[in-house]
Amino acid sequence: MKKAIIFDFDGLIIDTESAWHYAFETHLKENFQYDMKMEDFLTCIGSTNDHFMQRLNEDINLGDGKEELLRTVNAAAKDRSENLPLMAGIYDLLEYAKANDIVCVIGTSSNREHIERHLDRLNIRQYFDHYVTSDIVENIKPNPDIYNKAAELIGLPKEDIVIFEDSLNGLIAGNRAGIDVVIVANMVTKHIDFPETYLDLVHSMEDYSYQDLFSKE
Repeated sequence: MKKAIIFDFDGLIIDTESAWHYAFETHLKENFQYDMKMEDFLTCIGSTNDHFMQRLNEDINLGDGKEELLRTVNAAAKDRSENLPLMAGIYDLLEYAKANDIVCVIGTSSNREHIERHLDRLNIRQYFDHYVTSDIVENIKPNPDIYNKAAELIGLPKEDIVIFEDSLNGLIAGNRAGIDVVIVANMVTKHIDFPETYLDLVHSMEDYSYQDLFSKE
């Protein structure tokens, strides 16, 4: 029986990943006549954009324009994300966790300012006991540091914890940390061919019978 949840944030709680995808795709098409490949973009989901930017530089030779491109895309994605609602089923899960004394922690490769801005905007900060962000670990996903730190803060055996994730980098991080992972694939990460190292794979929290995870056997 699980007693705690570690939530990824981007693409799991709100769909910022679609906003990032649109911002990159549109900018590259309009300014470089470049058709971005989904498989390249997926490498940065849940982690850094290093591999993705390296591939872009190989294809279109960004040169000194890399930082300007990132500033422009970051601003466009942030603007597009400012009114995003919670992903389907997330609010009900948070209410269920609160009613059943299930510990909830966020474990994300994003920074604290990013998640707190959205938590406050959506009025859900009170549901989470801790946040583990890129600001407080040495290595982000797919390294297990974020999930190991989250488990440490929870203070329960790892077998009592479940991670909800949407990305391959997050799945790898959870596997390396030795914690069960449920993949909730979104409109972007549904294109990933996930290895079957997850506990479950679903396409919406709304359609997932997560109550079974927290029921006594």
